[in-house]
Amino acid sequence: MGTRNQSIGLDIGGAFARAAWVTRDREGLRVERVESVALPAAGRVEDVIRPWLAKIGLAGRSCVLGLPGAQCMFQPILQPEDDPRAPADAAAVEVLKYNEMVSEAMVYGFAPFTAGEERRILLTMARPDAVDLRLAMARALEIGVADLVPMPVAWFRGLRLRAAAAGAPEGEVRLYLAAGASGTELAIGRGDDLWFARAFSAGGRLFTDRLARKEGMPVARAERAKVEQGSLATDAPHAASLRAAADAWLGEVSACLSVYRGLYPGASARVARVLLAGGAAALPGLAAYASERLDLPVDVVPDTGGVAPDATAGAVGLAASGAAGAVSDAAGLSLLPARLRDEIVFRRQKPYWIGAGAAAAAILAVSLLGGYRDIRRRSRALSEQRESLVRRQAINAEIEQWRAQADLLAAMARPVDRRLASGPALRDVLNLVAEAKHPDDWITLISDEESYFETDSARRGSPTAPRRRPRGGEEPEDETPAPEPAMKRLIVEGYTRQHGLGTVRDLITRLVASERVQSADLLGDDALPEDRASRPTPSPPARRFVIDVRVDLS
Repeated sequence: MGTRNQSIGLDIGGAFARAAWVTRDREGLRVERVESVALPAAGRVEDVIRPWLAKIGLAGRSCVLGLPGAQCMFQPILQPEDDPRAPADAAAVEVLKYNEMVSEAMVYGFAPFTAGEERRILLTMARPDAVDLRLAMARALEIGVADLVPMPVAWFRGLRLRAAAAGAPEGEVRLYLAAGASGTELAIGRGDDLWFARAFSAGGRLFTDRLARKEGMPVARAERAKVEQGSLATDAPHAASLRAAADAWLGEVSACLSVYRGLYPGASARVARVLLAGGAAALPGLAAYASERLDLPVDVVPDTGGVAPDATAGAVGLAASGAAGAVSDAAGLSLLPARLRDEIVFRRQKPYWIGAGAAAAAILAVSLLGGYRDIRRRSRALSEQRESLVRRQAINAEIEQWRAQADLLAAMARPVDRRLASGPALRDVLNLVAEAKHPDDWITLISDEESYFETDSARRGSPTAPRRRPRGGEEPEDETPAPEPAMKRLIVEGYTRQHGLGTVRDLITRLVASERVQSADLLGDDALPEDRASRPTPSPPARRFVIDVRVDLS
């Protein structure tokens, strides 16, 4: 189902008030309903229009109102090709110039268009008091104002729709004439582009007044005679008077055409056809007479029923101008003050803004909820990672502690391993020393080389160097400790009572003869450690000897 957007146009003229409902959907603009009411020649028109508006359901509704063309000024502006200004800037400059001349801030609207190869702008202006008067009428009628459009623009749009519905050819320049009771609205354009607009105060009453004056009858009788017997045919009873009035009316049209031709001198801008509408267009013979005087084909635009010239096209054009999405450059020719236009835009967009605000609030709430949940999830993950890291650090510290204890035990076990490995050879050497020594000699110490020659700091023990942890990409070092070498050198220390050390030399000889001993010899006093060299001689007096024994463990 297509989307619908309805707009209501209200045309309050001198003799009639007309309303039109226009709907825009995907298929375009469609006139749904038209209503009209006759207005009194004297008295307050509001007293007639207000009940009529309530009857047709327009009380309190917003309508597009029309401002009579006689209260508007239209000025086509030629914008040179090298002019860098935007159309809005060019229009604002022209209005500023005019305001300086009249010392009054005019209300204006503009519509850019292209005529052939030329860039042009149609500028319309109105005095603020004329606009305020129309807005005050709307307040008196208790209706809203959706827009305020000049009536020549409204007639152009309404007659354009009527001509398109009747199958009129496209692409030609047309003159639209809306002859009302007290004035005529004139518009010239091609397609949806409005090029030129004017209004003059000569309409159906001109024919009535001329007929009453020429034939000396009251105005009311002359109006009735015009409606019932009036015709511009040569054999009609009042043809002479009506033709004189038509000449005066067509003189105004010709003057407007002369101005138009001065502004648009090109052949492509020449008017090709005239479309006549309005109450005065119902006068028989007027179209033919106008065609003869203007030297242009003139067609009367019938209404939807095909009975009389369409006098409701102005209201239809107003409604079409207010229909959202109407495709027309003339839609920019609005004379609604900026403050009211902003209020209308606000009212129209308020539901969408409320919806957008609600959607934004919902999105924000969802985003905040999602962010809160994400933060909670991330906090939980970080807490778990932190706890895991603490556990891993504790495990790593425990591993390092056990590793240090294992290293300490391994260091303590290495001397034991060495002694166990050297146990058999040491036992043989000990037995040999015990058997070979002289009975008068005694052995006080048999020690390995490391224990005998170690320093005090080595005897106290040094801390085991920590192992270097491998870095990324490095191969781990072999942490298996190298086996301790077996004892290959023994120190035999003792005392002898013989000053010649003969028994000691015999002991050395027997040691060298053993298969387990590679060499044996006395160790000089200068090679002894200080703590052992300064040791006192025991009693009874004896001589200390130290034998350096090299053991073969193979």
